[in-house]
Amino acid sequence: MALSTAVHVLLLRTITAPSVFADELGYWKLAQSIGRDGRFALFGTDGLSYAPLYSIALSPIHALDLAASTAYAWTKAVNALVVSLSAVPVYGIARYVLSRREALVAAGVSMGAPLTFHTSFVTAENLAYPLALIAVWAMLATLSRPSVLRDALVLGAIAAAAAAKLELLALVPAALTAVAVAALLARAHEGVGPALARASRQHRLLVAGGCGALAGALVYALIESPDVPSVRGFAEQAVWHVAALDLAVGVVPFVGALVAAYAFFRSPVAPAQVPFAAVALSVTAWVIVALAANHAGSSSPLHERSLIYVVPLFVVALLATLRLPDATPWPRVALLAAVPAALLPAALPFDRAIDLSTVVDTFALQPLARIEDGALRPIPHVVLSAVLGCLFFGLAYGVARRISTRALVALVLIAFVFAGMQTRSRITLGAEVGRVTLPWHRDWVDRAAPTDDIVLITDSQAESAIATAETLFFNESITSIYTTCAGASGPDFDERKVALVRDGSLAGAGGALRTRFAVVPDAWEVEGDVLATNFRGSQVLVRPARGLIRVPRNTRAGVTCG
Repeated sequence: MALSTAVHVLLLRTITAPSVFADELGYWKLAQSIGRDGRFALFGTDGLSYAPLYSIALSPIHALDLAASTAYAWTKAVNALVVSLSAVPVYGIARYVLSRREALVAAGVSMGAPLTFHTSFVTAENLAYPLALIAVWAMLATLSRPSVLRDALVLGAIAAAAAAKLELLALVPAALTAVAVAALLARAHEGVGPALARASRQHRLLVAGGCGALAGALVYALIESPDVPSVRGFAEQAVWHVAALDLAVGVVPFVGALVAAYAFFRSPVAPAQVPFAAVALSVTAWVIVALAANHAGSSSPLHERSLIYVVPLFVVALLATLRLPDATPWPRVALLAAVPAALLPAALPFDRAIDLSTVVDTFALQPLARIEDGALRPIPHVVLSAVLGCLFFGLAYGVARRISTRALVALVLIAFVFAGMQTRSRITLGAEVGRVTLPWHRDWVDRAAPTDDIVLITDSQAESAIATAETLFFNESITSIYTTCAGASGPDFDERKVALVRDGSLAGAGGALRTRFAVVPDAWEVEGDVLATNFRGSQVLVRPARGLIRVPRNTRAGVTCG
């Protein structure tokens, strides 16, 4: 755990600027508001657009009134620490089916998964990951030895995880399903009805609390988004995310999990294995169901970072296959498991899935992407490459399993390192792109600002979008966002639309825009005094003449929607 933290901190030193997509900006600004003012607000607007726990965890950093660059460095250190702490619940989960030594190996291998590179981003996955694993650990504990206290721990752990990432409410139906599955697997000669009734009595608090939480979440979902996802959209997303999971775990653990499932259902069920089988199956299924339901019809087909929580379960299942009897027909079983693992990626819509967002959302696709004209595109013959690569690792599983534990672990780590190196290089490149749009002092507006009430105005031109996002991230004195185009930062940040009027001034729904200070594109040559300049990002901080943002006639053509 300490080694993992140290390695992450060392690697994160080269990440000098965020990639700044909406989530990063939202969690960062919410943490600033909590730390400085004790308010749940974004750019002065009260309310919760994001699950607050991660921002609450970061808020003490901002309460210290540190420089923005220092606060950002400490945030990455916190990310490294909390992600590394996940080794503890992974070890606890693994101990239900593995020996101490094997459980330590599972924890170590899980720390090497490419998805742990989310420490590079200011996103809630960093805190949600260990919290979700603690909830899984608690599920295993209560299924192994039912009690009201353990049920309460499950509900509390799920509540904490959902407070960090709302999508983890999927752990509620997962816990209820795990109770039912475990009861059915362990029922022996007992009927289905009596087995489920007995399980409900043993876990009455978990069942009651879980059903209540599900009812509340369902009512909320119907109010917020009454549209029911289409069956086709749901099915597509489910298949795509199963394929993404295959790649995200490095193929070998996916094949190992299929082999473990085969052996589990083909042999007499051992009572000690039932809790892990029930929890692993239920959690994985509900995470995929929640993803498919949330993103059915979405323009972005893959959200692999939401699968991070189940990666250790596949690693544990893989290592559990080392305990299976030698009588198992390994060549045949390994081949049967390797074939679907190899074919699944062929279902992915690579042309849609591989773009700049994959650097954040889909790490496992990095080896299948190349940089072309400043964008990420699929490599030539991407489907064939994916299928053959997965088939190689799938078949290699059977060979490595017969050789030794070390060979099997090495095979998994090779897959992780291969994807991780590509991911790491592209995250670093994204950080460099963001960094070159800012001056040496990233808080250039705060340093020159005589007030804490500055507006930022952007035209949303593609070349200025990164500078706009980076300036918003590192400068706390900017409290309002205006744009000549919709969508510069998003509705969560109370972005307001403005347009040029006849006299060259900017006006919005409330009339002419008046402000004492503003950050604007330097090409506009806004009338007033220039207080600071960001040459790299083509921005200036101005004191507008007479408080009006007025653009001279000769530069008005530049005030466009790019």
